[in-house]
This record gives sequence, structure tokens and C-alpha cells, in this order.
Amino acid sequence: MKGYKKFALLIMSVTLLTACNNGRADEKAKIKEAIQKNNELNNKVSQNTSPVDSKAPGGTPGNVEPPKSVNPPAQSPSKGITVNKMDFEVVNIQELKPYLKSYFEGKKGFKGYSTYKDEDGYTYIGVFSGRKNTGGYAIKVLHVEDIEGKTVVTVQEISPKPSAIVTQAITYPYTVIRLKEIVGTIVVRDIRGQEFKGISTGVER
Repeated sequence: MKGYKKFALLIMSVTLLTACNNGRADEKAKIKEAIQKNNELNNKVSQNTSPVDSKAPGGTPGNVEPPKSVNPPAQSPSKGITVNKMDFEVVNIQELKPYLKSYFEGKKGFKGYSTYKDEDGYTYIGVFSGRKNTGGYAIKVLHVEDIEGKTVVTVQEISPKPSAIVTQAITYPYTVIRLKEIVGTIVVRDIRGQEFKGISTGVER
């Protein structure tokens, strides 16, 4: 009877030991599988993430190529307006040649400008204010410029002050200038930018 009990106890011990070993084996397998999955996860994270915490000598993050300097795109220089002063001479109307004086006198009733290329090599430009009911009006040329291939004449019209004593008669203020060279077309405008219309163009006599 005692021998039977010993045999039964031995079988139970072997069974428990086997169960423990099997449980430990399962536990070991699960731990091994978890470690393997953790390693795979770490590998994926390390591939997708730059190691910004580890820095190489010089302050540059390890395994990270320093940014290359990029030169800004070259900008095309802005095109400005070319302006050149042109020499001119104001002509005394009373000293004009008779045919030139007659030519410009015939235009004084209109507001605008007229040109005449004379045989003396000059181009004459008359600028007219038109008919005025009183005296005290005048017009003068401020400057002549070559602007982008055009001869631009800038003038100023002068009106009498309300308190001024003026001639009570109809007047026709105008002025005449002359230039040796003309560039392109002629444009006449006042200081506000308002252009004068061409009345007519003279021809050589």
C-alpha cells in the first residue's frame, strides 16, 4: 500500500513538473515573440525618424546632411524711363522772319501747337493758348526733353490774378521756340500732363 502511494505521488510530481515546464515554455515563447515584435517596431521607427537628438561635431545633427545654401533667383533689372534734356531757344516773335511770323500768327486763334522746319536747319515750335477775353495771360516753355525717343515740350499757362488790372481787350498769347534736332514725334503738354493738339505742320519754304 505504501508502495502504491509513493508511485502515485511520483506520477503527480511528474505531471506537475511537466505542466510547469509546458507553462514556462509557453511563457518563454510569448516573451520571445513580444521581444521580436518590439525590435521590429523599433527598426521601423528608426528608419522613419531622423536622429535629431544625436549631434555630430559642429552642431549638425548626426546622419543629417546640413542644408545647402540656395541662391535667390536673379531678378531682371527694372526698366526705367530714359529722359534727356534738350537744348532750345525762345524766339522773340517780333524778330521772326516775316514768313515765319505770318505762319504762326495765322494759328494764334487756336489752342494747340504748330511746327515749322525752316531752311536754316532749325525746327520752330509755336505753342498757343487760344483766344482770351482780356490781357494778363501768357504761356511759356519750361523744358524740352527726349523721353523714350519722343521730343516732349512742357509748358505752363499763366492766368492773371483776380485782383490784377489787365487790358480789357481780346488777346492771343503764344510762344515760339526753336531746336536744332528733333527726336521722334513731338509731344506738347502742360505741367498737369494735359496734351496740346497739333494744329498743323509747316514745310520748308
